[in-house]
Amino acid sequence: MQITPTGPRKLWQREPTAWEPQEVRWAAPNRAILKLLRADQDGQISDDAAATYAELTLPPVR
Repeated sequence: MQITPTGPRKLWQREPTAWEPQEVRWAAPNRAILKLLRADQDGQISDDAAATYAELTLPPVR
């Protein structure tokens, strides 16, 4: 996403096959924390899958 004066604009999209974002929370104006669920050996994401977290830092708007 690109944050523009008129709002967010999608730059690209990817459909993950080994994990799925469950939640996203802003931690700072340029940082988001993603709660991820990972697929099992069969490629399925179960309801009781253990969550992991990733931090996404966005570049400053120019």
